[in-house]
Amino acid sequence: MNRFLEDTYALNPSDCDGINLMRNENFISPEIDFSKVDLKKCLSSYPDKRILIKKIAEKEGVDPDQIILGAGSSAVLDVGIRASLCVGKIAHIDNHTYKPIEQLVQRTGAYITRSVAGGVRIIVNPNNPTGTFPEIPNPSDYDFVIVDEAYIDYYREEKSMKFLLREHENILITRTFSKLYGLAGMRIGYGITSKKYAEYLKKVSDPYNIPSFTLHAAMSVIDNKEFLERSLELNQKSLQITVDGLKKLGVEIMTPCANFVTAKLPNLIPGFSMRDLEFYSGLKGWSRISTQGPLDMEKFITEVEKYLENKKC
Repeated sequence: MNRFLEDTYALNPSDCDGINLMRNENFISPEIDFSKVDLKKCLSSYPDKRILIKKIAEKEGVDPDQIILGAGSSAVLDVGIRASLCVGKIAHIDNHTYKPIEQLVQRTGAYITRSVAGGVRIIVNPNNPTGTFPEIPNPSDYDFVIVDEAYIDYYREEKSMKFLLREHENILITRTFSKLYGLAGMRIGYGITSKKYAEYLKKVSDPYNIPSFTLHAAMSVIDNKEFLERSLELNQKSLQITVDGLKKLGVEIMTPCANFVTAKLPNLIPGFSMRDLEFYSGLKGWSRISTQGPLDMEKFITEVEKYLENKKC
C-alpha cells in the first residue's frame, strides 16, 4: 500500500462535475492503521478525548485546559459564535470572507457590521477566499475575538494570531485537521482560548462530539512529519503550476493562499468544478480554485487556455 494515498477523482456527484477544485481539501491522505484500535471498546464506550487534547496542547504550547475539540473547526466556530452572540448583539465581519460564518451569526439573531468596533470580532486568518492576512485586532476593543485559522498550517507560526492569548483572555483561535493533515472526512478540529473561556465553551458543547475512530486518526497524523512535509511539498508544486499558468494566460488572480487561488474566471472550465464566488458583492465572474495533484493542475491550465481561445472566437 502507498504511504500516501492519492485519490484525485474521489468526488461527491451531488456538488461536483469532473475534477473537484471546489473544497480546499488535501489531495493526498495519510495512511492510518486502524488495526490497533480496540473495536469493541470503540463501539461500546464513549470516546475519551483527553489524550488528543494533551497532544494538541503540547503542539500549541498551551495548557490542556485551553483546548476544546469539535467536529471540524466549523463546529468550534459554531460554539464560539453561539456562546458570544445573541439577538441584538453586533458581529464585526470582513466583507469578502468565509461565507458560512455569516450564516452562523445570522442564526443567533445578531447584527453584522463591516466597520463598527465593539461587539464580537470574527476574522479568517489567512482569509478565504481573498488569500490576504487581515489586520491584527486589539482584543480590548471587543467583547470577544474569534480567529479562524483553518489554513495556518501552510505557513510559519508567526503568521498566527495565537500570540494575542498571552495578554488577552477574550480570544478563540480555531484550527482544523481537514486541510494539511488530510482528515476532512473524519471531521476533527479544535479551539485554543483562555482557561476561563474554554471552561464556558465546554459547557455549551457536546462532551462526546468526536468519535473514537476520529480521535485515533488525529493522534496518528499529528506527529507524522513525513506526511505533513510531503503535503506541503506537493501542494506548493500544484499551487505554483496553477498560479504561473493563469498569469501566463493573462488571468487576473488574488493573492495565492495555502491550497487555493482566487481568479477572475467563471466556473465554466470543461471537466473541472471550481467554487463560484458570485454570491460575494463585486466578485461575479470570479472563482476560487483549490489545488489537486500537479498533473491535474497542468490539465486544468490546458483547459483554461482552450476556454479562453474559444471565447475569442
